[in-house]
Amino acid sequence: MPQTVYNLAHLLERATARTPDSAAIATRDTVTTWRELGARAGAFAHALEAAGASPGDRVALFLERGPDAAAALFGAFE
Repeated sequence: MPQTVYNLAHLLERATARTPDSAAIATRDTVTTWRELGARAGAFAHALEAAGASPGDRVALFLERGPDAAAALFGAFE
């Protein structure tokens, strides 16, 4: 039986489809839903493409922990 292989982008898509309005990230000040995280990751992925990044390129991230870093990480894997 073939195994299904997922990457982080696939897992984000599945979580977003399954529970879009549930909390994905909660900090002291904000709650980011899976839908919001997916939208922010998609925007970051499109910004990388617009800047000339292609699949397989290496991307460096230097951000403090939090919703922005998570969105950038997921977006880089898209």
